[in-house]
Amino acid sequence: MALVKNAPIGIPLIGQVQLDSTAMWFALAVTILAALFFGLLPSLRVTRVQLYEELKCSGPTMTAGKEAAWLRAALVAGEIALCAALLPGCLLLLRSLRHVVVANQWMDEEHVIAADLLVPLTQISESEALKDRDRILTSIEEKVRQLPGVENAGFTSTLPLEGLGWGDAINFQEEPLPDAQQPAGEFRFASPGYFGAVGLSLVKGRFFADADHGQPVAVISESVAEKVLGGRDPLGMHVDCGFGGRQKEWCRVVGEVADVRDGSDRAAVLGVYFPLWIYSESSETLVVRTQMDPTSSSGAIREAIWSVDSSLAIPREKTLSTILSSAEAPRRYEASLVTLFALCALILAMLGLYAVISYSAGQRSHEMGVRIALGAQQRDVLRMVMGEAMRLAGAGIAIGIGSGLALTRLLQSVLFEIQPWDPATFVGAAALLTVVALAACYMPARRAMRVDPMVALRHE
Repeated sequence: MALVKNAPIGIPLIGQVQLDSTAMWFALAVTILAALFFGLLPSLRVTRVQLYEELKCSGPTMTAGKEAAWLRAALVAGEIALCAALLPGCLLLLRSLRHVVVANQWMDEEHVIAADLLVPLTQISESEALKDRDRILTSIEEKVRQLPGVENAGFTSTLPLEGLGWGDAINFQEEPLPDAQQPAGEFRFASPGYFGAVGLSLVKGRFFADADHGQPVAVISESVAEKVLGGRDPLGMHVDCGFGGRQKEWCRVVGEVADVRDGSDRAAVLGVYFPLWIYSESSETLVVRTQMDPTSSSGAIREAIWSVDSSLAIPREKTLSTILSSAEAPRRYEASLVTLFALCALILAMLGLYAVISYSAGQRSHEMGVRIALGAQQRDVLRMVMGEAMRLAGAGIAIGIGSGLALTRLLQSVLFEIQPWDPATFVGAAALLTVVALAACYMPARRAMRVDPMVALRHE
């Protein structure tokens, strides 16, 4: 129930997941079948007991039969192998989540609030409507910037991590490409204050400013400079801004900014930013950076907006921290879910290995006493018991890691900036399981090396 409660909204059918009678009966049936199956093996073994052999083996000098020992060893090795097959996938998802978090660290999301605005359509020509929206949006920016604690404010057509906006072909006047070869880019329309408000860093050049008002200027992302221009300096070049059926026009590139993503775990978009005086729509998003708690500033921001035009609708307000958290939530949930399963498997494998080694060492306590009485050192006994346990664990780890190499390929589509066969991940999984195995068998081995030879020989 805790997993269901903390699941992100994007999980399919999450509202229909509940613990009902069907789930309870299924769990009960599986439990009964598992108990019958695992209880059947010792029951069958009892029916095959040879009385003479059992009496002969019941002396204190004898240990359990090889068949039973092999069965216990096989079960524990299989348990360790299952854990070793699951653990690399868990580590891959955790490392993938870390890469997602690092990729989005460019966002200085603290104290930033975003408010969607709907500017009512007017019954005038497109050019006059554009001028009207430009006037309204510019006035709103000025009003909001005058509020106490506000550091910067600006408009954008599309926020980072919230999907794609206007897609169109990218073409430069200095590096023209045929229509079929022009890469698809992401066109975003913003006001000069947007870059500072959202915290987008400048790579080279400058942002467009209020002094550029009315001029055809543009800012491109790093990915455009690297993938479209091949690393050539973009400053002073001209990008095609005759989009949406507009007349052919070229906008001068004045700056290059850091990449953004349309989703937390997606590749960086080929972004081109144009000022709102070139083009804007009836729906824009106001981004405000404030020194105070952004949610406490929302009331004053709304009043400033409505003081310009009371007919403006504000359908949504959301902090940048909430946007980032929501974008990363599915990744975090998947990683936490798989980590929970891997942790359960790790604990079961550790308990199984501990039980088998503890039982085996107890069965051989007389043997340990004899060895010590004949001059064996305690460290020799410890090495012998630990060696037996690590051979068992090593076999399970080897089988599990080999299986994990095949299974992790199924995760290819959900991994971010990491390969499913990443060597460091598999080495780390093997090392972790080795440490856990050593910890699990240390206590039984320590008890075995402290066997009192007089007590053991007294039962001879």
